[in-house]
Amino acid sequence: MKCLFVRPPFAGWIADGVKRIEYRTKPTHMRGRIGIIQSRSGTVIGDVEITGCRYNEELDYYEWELANARRYAQPVPFRAKNGAVVWIDVEYQPESQATAPRLSDEAFKREQAAYATEIEKFLHPKLIWTAILKDGREITFPEGTEDSEIERYETEHAAEIDHWKTEYAEE
Repeated sequence: MKCLFVRPPFAGWIADGVKRIEYRTKPTHMRGRIGIIQSRSGTVIGDVEITGCRYNEELDYYEWELANARRYAQPVPFRAKNGAVVWIDVEYQPESQATAPRLSDEAFKREQAAYATEIEKFLHPKLIWTAILKDGREITFPEGTEDSEIERYETEHAAEIDHWKTEYAEE
């Protein structure tokens, strides 16, 4: 079975049916059931069906549409070949895997909230903007500074600005 490597905690959210879109920089033509490997675990933790793929122009990412997720009661161990980073073929019978009990409604809502927080960081990263001036000084705009304030500074001081740098705000 074709299996996809996914970092934790996203792999678990896919296997539990919480995460229904997988954001990737490349499209997939794969359709149907695939295994979900939790990266660095050496195990297939569940499977899911890829039902479609579309390009999100606003995000500049492909959205792989996922459905019918199943988390296995016992993860399936495998040995990865060197160089496998996205897809790998793992020989096992997904239909013979016992399915773990579904999350309770309360647990599912808790996981949805955690996932929503992670997606918010991904879609709207909190950036710290710094103007690097031609004389070497740096003017830093803290996280949460309105875009209009940064744009106003850029307009008023365009002749002084050499370039801009950004960094993600610490949690």
